[in-house]
Amino acid sequence: MQPFPGLPDDHIKAFQWTTPVSVLTAWQLILGGIPIVAGTLLFPPATTLSHISFKVILSLAFTIIVQLSSAIGLVQVRQPSPTSVASMGTLLIPVLGVFSSALILAERIGFVSS
Repeated sequence: MQPFPGLPDDHIKAFQWTTPVSVLTAWQLILGGIPIVAGTLLFPPATTLSHISFKVILSLAFTIIVQLSSAIGLVQVRQPSPTSVASMGTLLIPVLGVFSSALILAERIGFVSS
């Protein structure tokens, strides 16, 4: 869990950005991807690219497109709203993740996994 969930909102709202939202989002994704790339270089690959199916590549592309569009939308929503409202909006993300995964996997939501 993030120790200070409102900190990114404060940093985004502290400046009057003149760059387009898509450029800001691209920089956020690049900087956020640096630890992921560093982690993949530390461990040997489990499989080669030739063993990855087209279905996996298609789902990865879908995930990237959805992440990019939702990040652009989130930055556009954060700009005009006060920091307290923008921070509360990000608290809904884990709740949506739990409910959507339960819906997709047809699982019941509860305290005990079955």
